Amino acid sequence: MTLFMNMRSNPVSLLCPGKKRIQQFKWNCRYFRRHLHERGYIIYGNKNSPVVPLLLFMPTKLV
Repeated sequence: MTLFMNMRSNPVSLLCPGKKRIQQFKWNCRYFRRHLHERGYIIYGNKNSPVVPLLLFMPTKLV
């Protein structure tokens, strides 16, 4: 019964577990980018891209 209820609520997650991993990866990239920006780092590139080009011009900021 529980499996049937889960299938009705979100059939995509049961049939495509990779889709959930992609969604989690997307969330992690946005989280990482947002927190770097909040700390004052300069970030280039598309906000939806998993690649996060980071410009470091003051190495003392790393500490």
